[in-house]
Amino acid sequence: MEQRSINIHIFGRQFPIRATDQEIALIKEAANAINSKIRSFRADYSHQDDLDIALMTCLDIMTEQLRLKAHHAQDASLALASVERLDQELAHALRVADSSS
Repeated sequence: MEQRSINIHIFGRQFPIRATDQEIALIKEAANAINSKIRSFRADYSHQDDLDIALMTCLDIMTEQLRLKAHHAQDASLALASVERLDQELAHALRVADSSS
């Protein structure tokens, strides 16, 4: 896949990024989300310096990502347990059907 260069603005700074066309929209959305969180932290913690705001934003984003990862892992585990239960029920039903034949 061919990559192209774009400029992303985060926290008042410009960052050149190389990305595929499929990644560009996602990267822009991520930059917008980061800037939104930064604005929120700046409004709530106006006395903090820029580094503190940036680090609080990073911590908030990573906490959210880990929470989602744990939630997805739990969902996957529940889905797997359901599939295993259905597999056992199907195996039992097939044994019953075979024994009655």
